[in-house]
Amino acid sequence: MVDETGWVKQGTHLVGVLPQYCGAVGKRANCQVSVEVVVSDGWMAVPVVGRLYLPESWTQDRERCAAVGVPEEVKFATKPELAVEILRQARRDGVPPAPVLGDSHYGNDAAFRTAVRDELGMEFFLQVDGAGILRSGLRSSGSGVMSARESPRRNLGGVDPPNARKRVEDVLLDDRRRANPADPDRLA
Repeated sequence: MVDETGWVKQGTHLVGVLPQYCGAVGKRANCQVSVEVVVSDGWMAVPVVGRLYLPESWTQDRERCAAVGVPEEVKFATKPELAVEILRQARRDGVPPAPVLGDSHYGNDAAFRTAVRDELGMEFFLQVDGAGILRSGLRSSGSGVMSARESPRRNLGGVDPPNARKRVEDVLLDDRRRANPADPDRLA
């Protein structure tokens, strides 16, 4: 599973601290955030790899970074980009492949989905805003084929399930168009 963990902090001199969404309090707060990969055997969940998220305003301020010991080579990366990096690290460290679970922050990111499916060869079950849940299916050839299942939450708020399903299909079609721009069947 990929997710973030936030720690409420005071001041602005700790690495990465700035007002941002903090899951620990369920709203924006002055905090640090890490992106983590957590594995579970069904009984216990254990974080195995994590990286501190540095907001872009931090990575652009090289003087501030130097003052707190952030190496010069550290550049801005989105949370989904960090998640792909730490999934790669987990695989290099011998963590066995398993389906990747994540919320819409990861499910909405086509580059994340493509990297997990095509580069890492892992399946995923990811939430997508307004569309339900995306599930990857891997053929023996290694090419990714995705199918969608409607989330039970789609029935809340008067959303018409057929329209919700169409939005999932639109997300999948957009991924296919990006992956194969010259494929004449991509519009099917």
